Amino acid sequence: MIKKLLFTVALATMTFAANAQYSEGFEGASPNVGAQNAGSTDNIAYSVVSYPSGTTGGDNSTKVLEVVEGVGAKAWHFAFITPSPAFDPANGNYVSLNFMPGELGAGTFTLGLKEGSNDTQTFNASYNATSTTEWIKLEFDISGYIGGNATRIEFDHDNGVTATVQPRTLYIDAVVQTSSPTLSSTVTKKDISSNISPNPVSNVLNVAVEGAETYKLVNVLGQTVLTQAATGTINVSGLPAGVYVLVTEKGTAKVIVE
Repeated sequence: MIKKLLFTVALATMTFAANAQYSEGFEGASPNVGAQNAGSTDNIAYSVVSYPSGTTGGDNSTKVLEVVEGVGAKAWHFAFITPSPAFDPANGNYVSLNFMPGELGAGTFTLGLKEGSNDTQTFNASYNATSTTEWIKLEFDISGYIGGNATRIEFDHDNGVTATVQPRTLYIDAVVQTSSPTLSSTVTKKDISSNISPNPVSNVLNVAVEGAETYKLVNVLGQTVLTQAATGTINVSGLPAGVYVLVTEKGTAKVIVE
């Protein structure tokens, strides 16, 4: 079975000034970390611990979030912290973090922003771990997010295989929101509003985006209401009137359905 690790980071104990950008370094009062494990066996444990010695590439802070993945950990086992105040996406389109995996090889981190009971909106960053003692900095472009303040930040780690080291220990540190990218490798999603027409639309939306393979429409609740192959057109006649975001591999655009 493909092994995934989902963990949700939100803030319960940090105090922010109004309109402050999100930042969690686990240095102050320990956030309220919990574990959501399906079944009767606890397969994932989370705690704030001292910065692991003998590691390189990190921020040399004093505390980090440690994730210990047990033998029976599944994709639906995750940890969480609850943010107060909620994460405000309007304060910056980028989120970076330091990550140290427990195994070598390539993988994907999926950052999710979730507002209340609405569906999670996700953003991906790939990595390739060449050492289990070296921190990797990841960054996510969240400019395609629609909705209000997020009450959860979720991280879905997938390295494509079941853990070969069990229990496996992972570390996370320095979760920071910024207004501009901090990594040269961060891929910013392009605004493709000029590539769609008509907008507003009531019937067929024309999409001229070279290199796109799929189209996805997301409503203001973060719910994906339509997914299809990139054919050049989208029939929106069956959708309720409202505001949507068109998401493609090459960029995003706001769509108004009348």
